Amino acid sequence: MGGGSLGGKGRGLAFINNLFNRYNISDQFKGARISVPPTAVIGTDFFDRFLNRNNLREIAVSDSADEDIAGAFAKGSLPPELTQDLSSYLEVVRYPLAIRSSSLLEDSHYQPFAGIFDTHMLPNSHPVKGERLERLEAAIKYIYASTFFKNARNYIEATGNRIEEEKMAVVIQKAAGARRGSNFYPILSGIARSYNYYSIGSIKPEEGVAYVALGLGKIIVEGGNCLYFSPSNPQRLPQFSTPQDFLNNSQREYFAIDMSDPEIYPRPGGDGGLIRLGIQQAESDGSIALVGSTYSPDDDRVYDGISRSGARIITFSPILKTKIFPLDEIIRFLLHLGNSALNCPVEIEFAAEIGTDKNKPGDFHFLQIRPMYSENDLSKVSLDNVKSERIICRSSQSLSNGRIGNILDILCVKPDKFSRAAMQDMVQEIGILNDKVKAMDREYLLIGPGRWGTADRWLGIPVLWSHISAAKVIVEATYGDFSVAPSFGTHFFQNLISSNIGYLTVENRGSESFMDWDWLLRQRVIDESEYVYHFMLSNPLEILIDGRIGKAVILKPRESYPI
Repeated sequence: MGGGSLGGKGRGLAFINNLFNRYNISDQFKGARISVPPTAVIGTDFFDRFLNRNNLREIAVSDSADEDIAGAFAKGSLPPELTQDLSSYLEVVRYPLAIRSSSLLEDSHYQPFAGIFDTHMLPNSHPVKGERLERLEAAIKYIYASTFFKNARNYIEATGNRIEEEKMAVVIQKAAGARRGSNFYPILSGIARSYNYYSIGSIKPEEGVAYVALGLGKIIVEGGNCLYFSPSNPQRLPQFSTPQDFLNNSQREYFAIDMSDPEIYPRPGGDGGLIRLGIQQAESDGSIALVGSTYSPDDDRVYDGISRSGARIITFSPILKTKIFPLDEIIRFLLHLGNSALNCPVEIEFAAEIGTDKNKPGDFHFLQIRPMYSENDLSKVSLDNVKSERIICRSSQSLSNGRIGNILDILCVKPDKFSRAAMQDMVQEIGILNDKVKAMDREYLLIGPGRWGTADRWLGIPVLWSHISAAKVIVEATYGDFSVAPSFGTHFFQNLISSNIGYLTVENRGSESFMDWDWLLRQRVIDESEYVYHFMLSNPLEILIDGRIGKAVILKPRESYPI
């Protein structure tokens, strides 16, 4: 619809759809149909016309609050030609819709902007077409507005671009899944990467990694519990080594589109129309039979399937072990195809809908492809000759590569004030201190508990990019008994990779992973809030990250401990 660019997502979908058609990919795998869902794209010309028509450029590039920008955009009117196109579109489209951003800068080779802008899921179920049109237009306007939200502005600035140069296309896509009672969701959604920057155990980085979850993919990209595995070794699950691991680390909730109320209206952030459900609802729906296992407390074992009594656990064993659907084979094939076509590592997003009829193939829906940032030639960084007395922090699971030697500032969540219930309060405090360090044109080391960037405040601190935009190295540390398995399927995580930000996991398990809290807490505090310290050092830290083996150390300043 309209002219101009298709944006990053739109280009990626058009490209992969062309490959599918050229090589007849749809029926390559027995028991599965592979396709790009029916998709329409609103070109960037309509974005420019909308801004000009409603005189929105001044507030868009101002320092106005997100809610003020969203309110101004919601009051604007779309160009009449676009309204007419959308009205005609809804004459024939009655299924739920995913309304996605597709900016000019999105999905570029070095700045993927993953998850920076809004996505809206619409039930599209109102009996009156005019009401459905009004909701579709609202979702589009909120996506336009999200181009200029604080989180996006900070990320755009961090990548060396200017907010005035950004333009937004919009992808309108058939939502993947099926209606189950009053909810609509797919059996599984996922993200897969052709290169695994956080390889664990015997899984090799080049084997790639996949993250899958029951329901909509929102649970993955926001840092909730999901299943991860190598498509080359789908039965090897690093996060599940004991029955207790299954209970602690498996998915307990999932997202669906709420079909119960046709009056549901979009709202900024994209949560309007979504509902969060417990896995007991999946058992009522019958969907857990295809993805579940059972924990038996009688013998402390996890059994495949749900034929026994006991706690249900999302393991995807019926798919990964019995091969009722060739998920791992499809992912391997598509990652190889994307890697070859784009000549670089890629990330794909997908969803699958699988029925109980063995004679009817399941549907694998290809939702997105983006290039991944990659360091093809990792500069050699050796940790072998580092004196042990210099080490503040050692991590056996780390991201990035290189030597960082300009960090004077440390933002650290106070260990003695840590509370799971206070995670949301910590977000605001970190954001304020981040802005102060950023105003001094400096970068800092960030230390805190659990998963950074998760949307679940019980698993970690739910920061957005704007809250930590001046961080150069981030440490995910164990605080007391609060230790959460890392989650690397998030859009937040993908942007860490693309920005070459060091990311260290510290689990306090002996010499391979530890934090010297005694040294850290003796440093000079120049600012603090209720839950966060701002330390400032006289001489810079040295941070060494060996990306070849995924290990890192943070060293005390050289003034006292030369190598």
